[in-house]
Amino acid sequence: MSSSSSSSSDGMEGDMIGAFQAEYEEAMLNEEAEPRRPRRRREFIRRDRLGAHDQLFEDYFADDCNYPPSFFRRRYRMRRSLFLRIVDRLGEYSPYFTQRVDALNRAGFSPLQKCTAALRLLAYGAAADTIDEWRNCPVAHAGQFTRGDIKHPTIILEAVASYDRWIWHAFFGVAGSNNDINVLNQSPLFTDVLRGEAPIVNFTVNGHEYNYGYYLADGIYPSWPVFMKGVTLPQSEKHQLFTAAQSAWRKDVECAFGVLKARFNILAVPGRSYSRRTLGLIMRACVILHNMIIDDERDINLENIYETVDSNVGPAIHNHAPPSLAARIQMDNEMSDSPMYT
Repeated sequence: MSSSSSSSSDGMEGDMIGAFQAEYEEAMLNEEAEPRRPRRRREFIRRDRLGAHDQLFEDYFADDCNYPPSFFRRRYRMRRSLFLRIVDRLGEYSPYFTQRVDALNRAGFSPLQKCTAALRLLAYGAAADTIDEWRNCPVAHAGQFTRGDIKHPTIILEAVASYDRWIWHAFFGVAGSNNDINVLNQSPLFTDVLRGEAPIVNFTVNGHEYNYGYYLADGIYPSWPVFMKGVTLPQSEKHQLFTAAQSAWRKDVECAFGVLKARFNILAVPGRSYSRRTLGLIMRACVILHNMIIDDERDINLENIYETVDSNVGPAIHNHAPPSLAARIQMDNEMSDSPMYT
């Protein structure tokens, strides 16, 4: 009985193998009968990288270049000496900004070409693609980033700028539907003070000594001693003069915003298919370049004028150990509960 079952199983297995082999041979014959598609080769485009580098160098970087320094600054947003310093430092920071060779030992783009392309992306807002993510983002996300006075989704930049347009603090990433108070509550503006790492500031106004710096702000901000606001509905001549002066000096941050957007048009055009993290990196790069340009083009006499301000700003304190929790609470109470400037 068992021998009969074994022989029948072997026969079935042989039939299955034979059927599979016949089907396989038929499929191979059909494949050979069909005309094969021609194999597509990658199209080779001759890019004269060395010639383009020579032309770029002759136009802007040679001693007797074709375009004068005014043209360079208008197009590169900075002086040539600063741009060359940035090129050197980027080459030290990342191998990408150095000239490398490909698999065929052909020279790639030069550091001048790579940095020029990156700066052109920031200065002219020429995005890498044409997809507009923030104007066409889903409705569920668009509501979080849109407010009434601006009809399209935005992301807020909180900045603190001095009279010379130098940006001391930048906080980016809050959805555009938030107001200034909501942004302030999420901002690390006073984090350095609570950590004990902020510069020492001591000055006297009308016989009152103050140990914290102050920021010129509008009326929406809370009445903390670190915010100097104008007088609401000023009646006396003194209050009117103070409010007008405070409003005029407070416009420095608006001017800094305008200069920042004028220099780097990528901040003024709608965001392309960038993530929020990438947009934050773009904003940080633009702010850093903006400050470097301010420092590089600072008037020689401007430093002397800045030093004549009647205040004492000491060097930043970097404690080896951060202040205790009780000290942080005390500093926070002093910033929010102390008498305002009078």
